[in-house]
Amino acid sequence: MSSISNKAISDYLEAQGIRHANVGFRYLMLGIRLSLDGKVNYGRINSVYEAIGLEAGVTVGQVDCAIRNVIRKTAEPVSNKEFLVRAVDTLTWGENADAAISMPSRSG
Repeated sequence: MSSISNKAISDYLEAQGIRHANVGFRYLMLGIRLSLDGKVNYGRINSVYEAIGLEAGVTVGQVDCAIRNVIRKTAEPVSNKEFLVRAVDTLTWGENADAAISMPSRSG
């Protein structure tokens, strides 16, 4: 399990202009947490969506749409995958500047 707190994830999303009231905020919180904990391969966005959908009881399409809608409203709209990868990398490297850099596993 990652030592990065849920507060750090929340603070990161807030800094990106994503509001707590949006369901996409909760899905991103969950997806980032799962990615940081190594429970999903965040390089494969569908594996993240599937895990969020199972946890939240919604479809992959609902997850994709909710996340896309909140990212679209940020100052720097990017793809869902790019946003997630940036979030995980920024949080990981910000927590420990000397953290090992590794590639996502090919499985998952």
